[in-house]
Amino acid sequence: MSTTAADASAAKVTVTSNLILSCIRKRDSVGLKKLIDKGTSVDATPTEGGQSLTMLACSAQDIDTVKMLISAGSNINYLDKAKTSAVDILSCNGSTSILQLLLDRDVDRELLSKPNFQGCTPAHFAAQMGNNNLLS
Repeated sequence: MSTTAADASAAKVTVTSNLILSCIRKRDSVGLKKLIDKGTSVDATPTEGGQSLTMLACSAQDIDTVKMLISAGSNINYLDKAKTSAVDILSCNGSTSILQLLLDRDVDRELLSKPNFQGCTPAHFAAQMGNNNLLS
């Protein structure tokens, strides 16, 4: 059985995705920086739902990784397959410092009121999670 170039490429993407996810889960910004320095896109979407690295770092509430990704050019306005943004994620987990970082970096203000595929906005998520003052 021979491996085609497409199979080899897909295997490399899977390995890189697993390494990226591992770095995010372990809050290993040094390891992630090494991957980026080797050419991994800061806008990679290693999950089935299409979440970006910045979204994953926001989920982990890892401000150092979010800062590093932004400095490397990550798209902070990215929407995943469910039309969810990093702002939505931060509205759920209540991370005011990371949300302020995105706002300071000119995140698209329309994301603050943009509904996802279920019709939920960041304000809805914030209220649902008890983070009512987050977006004030």
